[in-house]
Amino acid sequence: MLSTGLCLDFDGRRLKKAQNQSNLLLSSSSSASPSSSSIVSSLFSNELAAQMAQQHDEIERLLHAHGRSCGGVGGEAAEALQGGGGRGGGGGGAAAAEKEAEAERAARRGAELEERLARLRAESTAWQAKALADQAEAAALHAQLQRAAAAAPAELPSGGGECGDGAEDAESAHVDPDRAEPEPGRACRACRLRPASVVLLPCRHLCLCDACDLAASSCPLCLIGRTGSVHVCFS
Repeated sequence: MLSTGLCLDFDGRRLKKAQNQSNLLLSSSSSASPSSSSIVSSLFSNELAAQMAQQHDEIERLLHAHGRSCGGVGGEAAEALQGGGGRGGGGGGAAAAEKEAEAERAARRGAELEERLARLRAESTAWQAKALADQAEAAALHAQLQRAAAAAPAELPSGGGECGDGAEDAESAHVDPDRAEPEPGRACRACRLRPASVVLLPCRHLCLCDACDLAASSCPLCLIGRTGSVHVCFS
């Protein structure tokens, strides 16, 4: 009988330790240093915060439920032991046996909760690893965009008197009032009227303007289906 009470107390301490480890993991995930690029927060932070908060709430709920169950069963078992010792009869022993069975069921429930907590901690670790990987990918993409922006002035033509062929002259006869003159190599690959300012994911091609981004379902360069996009503002 006493060993059952000790087991319940040990289960409570182990669950409290699991909660502290989970809180520490969640805290380390939420305090991870942000990338210098604003792309990281716009793409990943909201999703990660929601997932981590949901897992933390579930851990708290499971621990609270287990604490109430163990506390109630432990108190009833102690009362049954005291009552059985005072009466010294067979009825007290039967009640104590019933309470011990309830304590064993509570211990099994505690083991199930511990298993659930272990899965939640593993999921939290996986989300933390995903956040770090996404930050690294976003930083690499930001560096690529910075290099493209720095290399753009070097690609400007040296002379202004060169003319294109007749087809290009005919195409440029009509002036779109919404047209913004794109830099060479930066024109939208869909309309070729406005500068490209949208990077498509997962291929990471800078190839669409804001207007064409709304209708495009795949990259016009590699034809890979898009899963998302990042709007880039060149200063």
